[in-house]
Amino acid sequence: MGHMIIHLKDGDEPSIYIQRAAEIIKEGGVIAYPTDTVYGLGADPLNSKAIQRVFEIKQRDVNRGFPILVPDLEDAMKIGQFLHFEQQLIKKFWPGALTIVVPLIQSDSNMIVLDKTITGGSEKVAIRIPSNPIILGICTELKKLNGFGGIIGTSANFSGEPNITSGKRVVEEFSNILDFIIDAGECKEKIPSTVIQFNHTVSSPEESLEIIRTGKISSDQIMSALKENL
Repeated sequence: MGHMIIHLKDGDEPSIYIQRAAEIIKEGGVIAYPTDTVYGLGADPLNSKAIQRVFEIKQRDVNRGFPILVPDLEDAMKIGQFLHFEQQLIKKFWPGALTIVVPLIQSDSNMIVLDKTITGGSEKVAIRIPSNPIILGICTELKKLNGFGGIIGTSANFSGEPNITSGKRVVEEFSNILDFIIDAGECKEKIPSTVIQFNHTVSSPEESLEIIRTGKISSDQIMSALKENL
């Protein structure tokens, strides 16, 4: 497939590169892309060989799964089960830096049952709609090609190493490993997404909320949003 690096500058039109990135993912390739928080590695979460390759590239324990980035709530609900108050948080914070861990869809002819390789064997999956227009555009374009726009959304670093917020650093680390890199300079936020989950057996969202990782969106913001919809 070869290695291709795109260096975007302010004012550049990225649409042709967004389309090519989506095509490479559909073909089974692995790419690096900017998000609103840190740089990410992307691949088709429905392609077992691509999933395995991302594990190998990151040198990641196979028991630690990957989050999924999606273009819209429709695709999120094809792979995960969301309670009503989780959907309320989605309306407030997506697209954005909030990742929600939800139970996997188990079996439904209209949905997508993910292989548990992608989740590290877990019955749950972490999902987010990103706000960065490049990765959101890639997800949207992939949905046009595939009927599903989900993309592996793991950070572009080796396991245990700090997150990378610079396109230049991604190129230095991964230029000979990945099929396609979009270097869009420095990420604006440089703070990872907040990761949360709820206990679906507890009726009160405030009591069942667990913050797995504190990031850009604070617990106070989440609690305030929950109270708005009680």
